[in-house]
Amino acid sequence: MAEWKDKYRLRVETCLDTIMDVHQSLGVEYETRDILLQFKKMQCTIEKMDMRLLCEGDIRMVENATNALLDKFQGFFEAGKIGSVYKQQNS
Repeated sequence: MAEWKDKYRLRVETCLDTIMDVHQSLGVEYETRDILLQFKKMQCTIEKMDMRLLCEGDIRMVENATNALLDKFQGFFEAGKIGSVYKQQNS
């Protein structure tokens, strides 16, 4: 039972990491103290979450919210207003 709860934590942390990566790619011009505090609070909350209390539907809501946020930024990335989130690896 604990194994699938670990998967829940991994899925939630992946969403948070993705949001943080996008935030960092926005650059200093979009960075405010309030945004940074909100991200820190969100990170602390996730670390303290009791995954035993969550269900698949809860995790899907987090994933859907993350996807909705990414959809909002899609136009900025496509227009080149924001740099790449991840640097390409040269093979």
